[in-house]
Amino acid sequence: MENQNQIAQVKLASHGKRAINLIIDGMFCGFVTLALSIAGAHLDKTYGFSLLNVGMPDINNYKFSLFQTGISIVYYGLFETLTGRTLGKLVTETRVVMRDGATPGNEPILIRTLCRQIPLVFISCLFYIPIPIFWHDMFSKTLVVDNYDYMRAQKQKNNPAPAETENKSE
Repeated sequence: MENQNQIAQVKLASHGKRAINLIIDGMFCGFVTLALSIAGAHLDKTYGFSLLNVGMPDINNYKFSLFQTGISIVYYGLFETLTGRTLGKLVTETRVVMRDGATPGNEPILIRTLCRQIPLVFISCLFYIPIPIFWHDMFSKTLVVDNYDYMRAQKQKNNPAPAETENKSE
């Protein structure tokens, strides 16, 4: 999507879809973190292998908080680097793209992922009410768009409509 017309054809994901993405991805990361912390506690209790025992969720448990942050970084980094989509984005039919419509590389995804770790980052949505572009989008120069519109624009870019030929039957 090299020109502005093609970018205009792609619809930004709505605040509602972005909220659903946050909820689904947050629940998934929370479930994985809790499951792995329970498994770590079990390994410690059963086999004395305490390396993975980060304890249970608690506001004062820094090991659990760091573990949860690590799970989040791996989750977002891996999914968005490989597919441009997380589980939440799969459900809401959205994807991450660069502002010019290109597929994001490792650096923008790393920036997006690290910006998500800023405490209270969800407040950034309050400053961008008319347009759903948040801090992790702004700093990484990415957008979250509807996947259907993006795929249609990509198809049009790769297969432009043939120019009308003049009828030379005179």
